[in-house]
Amino acid sequence: MKIKLEHMMDAGCSGRKNQDAYWVKKQMIREKDVVLGIVCDGVGGVSDGEVASRIAVDFIVGSFWAELSKYIEHHLSIEQIGEQLNIILNKINQKLYIESKKKGKRTGTTIALCLVVDKDYLIANVGDSRVYWHKLKGMYRTKDHTAASIRGDRMDAEDDHILWQSIGSQKKITVDQYYGNVDIPMEILLLTDGAYRSFHRKEIMDFCKNGNLRKMKRMALKRREPDNLTGVRIQIQ
Repeated sequence: MKIKLEHMMDAGCSGRKNQDAYWVKKQMIREKDVVLGIVCDGVGGVSDGEVASRIAVDFIVGSFWAELSKYIEHHLSIEQIGEQLNIILNKINQKLYIESKKKGKRTGTTIALCLVVDKDYLIANVGDSRVYWHKLKGMYRTKDHTAASIRGDRMDAEDDHILWQSIGSQKKITVDQYYGNVDIPMEILLLTDGAYRSFHRKEIMDFCKNGNLRKMKRMALKRREPDNLTGVRIQIQ
């Protein structure tokens, strides 16, 4: 199995400080091909959002990624690994929520994550950062945690992006998780909302299948995307 990684990040056209964070790595663990990709988009004040997204990424890398070798050695299924991820995301939520309460203002971060362990994958999200994945049977994506998604989820919904949950913004969170078997080939694209908002569905499908995130960034900036934009692509062949 060959794995190719791409990533991109830009502050966007507004001149605001970047509140996004990301991390991606591939590694052979216990003779299994493993790759983890994460994108986070901080919410709240500029400095608070930047801190929240970075805390989330660092916490996942320092706990979940660090423990993966043990999970694999103990032959945990991908669903059992997902249970461990859920525990860790709830710990991050509790940490950020307590800090935001101390500061007296709402802050937090969205997260979109993909883990591949040999022939299995786990995709998880909280908020409106998205994961798109292309398999032999078609294109799929995570569901946004916005008011628009409650009324009826659409691939290109633009009318209402008000979040009803993000990590750290409320006492409890619900983590959406998607499991499956890896197809060869398979492509996975993780995007913050600033990175997908400027594009139509067919354009995103093309970037997911064919890559070239540098071109995606150029196009978003040419279309005057004001928000921070971050993307990670995982190609499996």
